[in-house]
Amino acid sequence: MNPSFGIDFGTTNTRVAYFDGRTVQVIGFDTSRGTLFQLPTAVAHEHGLPVAFGVDAENPVRGATYGGLKWSLQSPEFVEVEGGTRDPIDIAADFLRHLRSLVAVRLPAVPLDRAAVTIPVHYPAAARGRLEEAFHRAGIAVTHFFYEPVAALYAGLAGEPASGVMGVFDWGGGSLDIATVRVRDGIAMTLELDGWHRGGTDFDRQLAEQAVNAFLADHATGLTTRRILDTTTYGRRLIGRARNVKESLRDSPTEALVDADFLRVAPLNHRVSQADLAEMIRPDVTGAVARLDHAIEASGVTRNTLARLFLSGGTCQLRDVQSPLARQYTGRLVDRLRLPDHLVGPLRGGLDDLGNATAIGAALLAANATRPVFAATVGVRLAGGRGGDGFYPLFRAGDPVPFGKTRREGFFVSDASGGVARLLLCEQHDAALEPVGRAIRLIPVPVERDELWIDAEFTFERHLTLRVKAIGRRHVNPDPTAAPQPATVQEIPSLKLGFPLPA
Repeated sequence: MNPSFGIDFGTTNTRVAYFDGRTVQVIGFDTSRGTLFQLPTAVAHEHGLPVAFGVDAENPVRGATYGGLKWSLQSPEFVEVEGGTRDPIDIAADFLRHLRSLVAVRLPAVPLDRAAVTIPVHYPAAARGRLEEAFHRAGIAVTHFFYEPVAALYAGLAGEPASGVMGVFDWGGGSLDIATVRVRDGIAMTLELDGWHRGGTDFDRQLAEQAVNAFLADHATGLTTRRILDTTTYGRRLIGRARNVKESLRDSPTEALVDADFLRVAPLNHRVSQADLAEMIRPDVTGAVARLDHAIEASGVTRNTLARLFLSGGTCQLRDVQSPLARQYTGRLVDRLRLPDHLVGPLRGGLDDLGNATAIGAALLAANATRPVFAATVGVRLAGGRGGDGFYPLFRAGDPVPFGKTRREGFFVSDASGGVARLLLCEQHDAALEPVGRAIRLIPVPVERDELWIDAEFTFERHLTLRVKAIGRRHVNPDPTAAPQPATVQEIPSLKLGFPLPA
């Protein structure tokens, strides 16, 4: 197997795993707080001072951006920093260069210039491309993209092989990612994927908002809670302390959110109990478990027949998240990472932490030269076209994913009077039960009244999105000298893939 790096570029923390061909390790970062196996995903800009990263960026006197790097890439717009504005791609690239320098301290003979990278299930298609560009600007070539819950499951199965339908409940700082996978004949086939852009950082802010609301009820400042948290040093500091309080409540019945000279008005002292935290996050936990139940049901199994449920992500370490799952999946909940002895070398730090499973799984997937295969047949049909609802397979289940290759298809439009033809992208798990597949995306294609054909191109891109380009035309053989017409383009993420498991 090939040596490889796996990077979990998280909302709150970033983790790096390295597989040397025999054993795997989680990289320890030398920081001002000592050696850490996770680096805060934070960058601080302050006019006249050097840019700070990681734990140094979390210093409350600096202009830290907590957890904003990954999700700021959703938009091409520049973001405000101290001293001006910057492209979020460049900010992310700066952080990744810093990450490279820390890895070089631990592995001076192995440059971090290639890595497999994990992404949330519903991470937007455009953001995926910008994330890859940030890695490129930092001097790191992205060899593979993997969905975060799938990578975590791969690491989990490396230590605890099993068959049947498994679930992954990966709740981190920025998102909840759920996957159900059927393991059979050495292949893990994804059945369902779901994602929710909500996580531990939202809980941190909720705690800080409660503290500020209570303070403002007793002290007139002329400021709003939102302005305090979004624009002041005190607000940034309070959100960071709220995160510490949330984490401490795992082991302590009560904690206090304190700022000795809040807003230079009066001390802030807001006490939070385990019961307070449980009440605050209960709606989110209920919604998260409902999403898991839906994915399990859609996979054709039940809570009682699910073979195993793997946990991953820091939010899963909260007692009020883990406890209901432990009750529902007694004996089948995997909340620690147990790698096989042959993968564990002398550097054992972080190897039992399921929070590191995503980075470890990415490194192992890449090292095994694992080429994803389609877990379902993906096809397309033209609603109302000739032949009724005929289903045209584009990629068949079990076939390797042809990254970068374009498949072209033409469709006859029997009635263009409405001005729009409708392509239906479908998945087909069973040809007998789903002869025309199950529609997963409607793609409206504008057509003129005299256009009889639709030309469509389908390209599966490296960052796990299917790019569809479609345009209407009038004749079977179009005039090559005619001016090109604007085409409909859609990028479709989260198609279901499968991976061979290690022998």
